[in-house]
Amino acid sequence: MSKKRIPFKFITILFLGILGSCGERTEPESIDTKALFLPDLNSLFKNYEIVERNKQYSAFANEVVGANRDLKSSELYLEAASLYHQAGKLDSVVPLLHKAIDKGLANPAILKKFPELKYHESELLTKLTKRLDSISKKLREISHFSLEMEAMNS
Repeated sequence: MSKKRIPFKFITILFLGILGSCGERTEPESIDTKALFLPDLNSLFKNYEIVERNKQYSAFANEVVGANRDLKSSELYLEAASLYHQAGKLDSVVPLLHKAIDKGLANPAILKKFPELKYHESELLTKLTKRLDSISKKLREISHFSLEMEAMNS
């Protein structure tokens, strides 16, 4: 009797699998790459000495954020955060650090580059600190390391 039930179970599982795959599929949104903005980083940063001399950090940070609108580079978010920090606009620093982490920044000690944030209290900063602590714990896990033992070629 169990031999007769095996094909029935198989057919039932197959039917349920097919039924589950018959759902409405959504195509990924196609992005018109010609409409995306790719900044020329050389021309963006060529007048950096003038920004330094005139201490126009906030205006230049706005330019960097604008140039990063489609590229979404963690490095550019970090650079803009640094510029806002130099301008004393600490409320603009933390959201950019969150965006940088979202886009791949994995340096748990990044706050050392922003010493003025020690004196700034906000809910976003608390969340940022927790995210950085979490990254630090993940980086210490042994599963992120591998040990390969093989003879060296001479």
